[in-house]
Formats: sequence, structure tokens, C-alpha cells
Amino acid sequence: MPPPLDLRGRRFGKLLVVDKAPDVLSASGKTSYRAWLVQCDCGRQEVVMAQRLPHCASNRARKDVIEACSHCRAQRTCEVCGRWFESALFRATCSDACALLQKRANNMAYHHRKVAVDPEHYKRIHAERAARAAADTEFALRLRAQQSEQGKRKRERLKADPHRYARTLERARERYAADPFAQAKKRAARDARMAAMTPEQYAAWSERARESWRRSANKVRSTPEGRQRYRDYMREYMRQQALRGLVAAGDELIKRSLNDE
Repeated sequence: MPPPLDLRGRRFGKLLVVDKAPDVLSASGKTSYRAWLVQCDCGRQEVVMAQRLPHCASNRARKDVIEACSHCRAQRTCEVCGRWFESALFRATCSDACALLQKRANNMAYHHRKVAVDPEHYKRIHAERAARAAADTEFALRLRAQQSEQGKRKRERLKADPHRYARTLERARERYAADPFAQAKKRAARDARMAAMTPEQYAAWSERARESWRRSANKVRSTPEGRQRYRDYMREYMRQQALRGLVAAGDELIKRSLNDE
């Protein structure tokens, strides 16, 4: 019978075998396993079963082989912010905020992969969903409720992050300014909505619009730079109004001269 394996003084990764430890019994209590007292480079000592130390080819092939103490094995690096953190379970991120950022990055990567393979992928899905909603009233109601809830959650997330909200608002303004079709569509919808109003509704809408304008103007004029910007805007607005008045007066004179002839 071969002599017992002696691992004293041997090193496995960060672990240095110090001495023999009492055998470890299995959960059933019928089998005992040889164990060793090891010291990690961090200074901690632990008792480890011999089969978890990579001292032979069969042990190195095991999935539970270790080369550091439990504390060092729990040290993780966040894939988002790069911060070190401890976790007994494997985690790629250190917090829920980093996990959310990683999820967004993965979703964007998935989106770009889909679009690279099929540029019409999402347009086709949207068309199929719209066709199904047109044919199924119940599905249309569920879809509308789902979209409303998603929009509500998105607005809440944007309001909770002022920087992201300002960035999203700026991108939307840039897209709107570069899209004449969207501008014409919005003007047509506004004109149609105002034309369908009763005099009482129009008066209430005008009052709300004036109040909103006052709040916006007061917010802009709260700083010296804002006051100067407001003056420049009003000066340009009055100039445009004067030009429109001159054009209207010229058109009226032309019409009168044609009628006199």
C-alpha cells in the first residue's frame, strides 16, 4: 500500500499547505476525506479537502478545484464601474444601478445585432402588431394599456435622472427640428384640435397656454443670461410680427386695388 500523500510545503495558486488537518466527514457520515490546513497569501488559514487541491491531473479536472481562500474567491470586479466588491455568488456587477446599466448595454448590443442582420426587423414586428391590433379589439386594448404603462415607467425613470432627462429632451428637440414632416403633422393636429373646441374650451385653453408661457418666461428670466436671451427672443418675435403685419397690409392693398379696377 503506497504511503499517504504528503502535501506539506506545496503551493497551489495563492494557497500554501501548512499542515495535515483532521479528516472531514461526508454529509452521510459514512465517508471521511483527507483535509489539509492551508494559508492564503492574504494571511487567512482554512481547512480544505485534498480533492479540491490541484495536486494531480484528476483533481485539476474537477470543477470545484480552488487556488485561493473563500475570501479571495469572493472578490469580484464590476464589469461596469470596475470597482472591487465581495460576493459569495458570482455576480458581474456590484450594485443594482450597475446591473441596470449592463442590461441596457446588452439590450442595445442585441438591437444593433438584429438591425445589422435585418434592417427591417423592428419595422416588420411593428407592422404585424398593428395589423393584429386592427383585427382584434381585445388585443388592441391590452396593447394600449401596456404601452401606456411602459410610457409611465419611462417618464418616471427620466424624472429620477435629471441629466438623462435633459439629454433625452435635447435629442428629441434636435430630431423635431430636423423633421419638417413632424412639424407639419404637429401643426395640423393642433389646428384640428383648436378648430373642434367650443368657445369655452378655447378660452380655458388660452388661459392655460398664457399661464404656461408666464412660468417659462419667469424661469428663463431668473438669471442675467436668461434675461438677455429672453430680450433677444422677444425682439426677434416682435420683428417677425411686424413683418407679418406688413405682408398682410400689402396683401390687403393689392386686393383693394384689384377690386377697384
